[in-house]
Amino acid sequence: QWNLFAATLVLGFITFTSLGVLKIHDARDNVFFSHERMYLALPVAVFFLLSRIKTVSFSLAFTTVGLVLSVFSVFRFSSIKERHLENKQLQVVQVKTIEEFYDDCDRIDSLAQQYEVNLFLLGPHYQYFSVTSTHGCQSQYSDVMLLFPEYERKTWVTRAVIKTGPTRFLWHNTGKFEMDERIQDISDESDIPGLYLVELKQETPIEFYENLGYKVKNY
Repeated sequence: QWNLFAATLVLGFITFTSLGVLKIHDARDNVFFSHERMYLALPVAVFFLLSRIKTVSFSLAFTTVGLVLSVFSVFRFSSIKERHLENKQLQVVQVKTIEEFYDDCDRIDSLAQQYEVNLFLLGPHYQYFSVTSTHGCQSQYSDVMLLFPEYERKTWVTRAVIKTGPTRFLWHNTGKFEMDERIQDISDESDIPGLYLVELKQETPIEFYENLGYKVKNY
């Protein structure tokens, strides 16, 4: 049993030292962005080690515990999912149905055509659309650039907008800021609170965003 004991010690040591990695702590208390996602292989490793203890009584107990946990997880899945979906503040990763996602993409595309723009700026405060739109709708409609400057993962889009950003674009932001002649409020006609049509003369969209006091951060 020495090999089993040594393997257990190594597994414990690796697990303990991994807690010093900053990425491990980049999470929320939400199933869709949990701390536990970094340790999904740990239960498998533990069960594998336990399975090496070859006695009839232990094997029977081991199998029974596994079956009970599996059945319990199945019956608890729906309630846990609903509870985590209700807590929007913990949703670093936004959760939407496929139908809602496609509806958002269609709406963004129709707005871009209606106002003759090829850039849609989101945030930092938003309500109608979500970050999911900026990350996913680009695959549906390549004619419209979708940008979330506060935490944009598509860094190539940010670079393109910084260099040669369009002077006319749509901006969805429900936060407070100082209006001027560059910004036209189209919330009523579009039926989307916090939607603006922006027309610039010399600034790029990123400069416009930063000059309003908002931060731009690439992933």
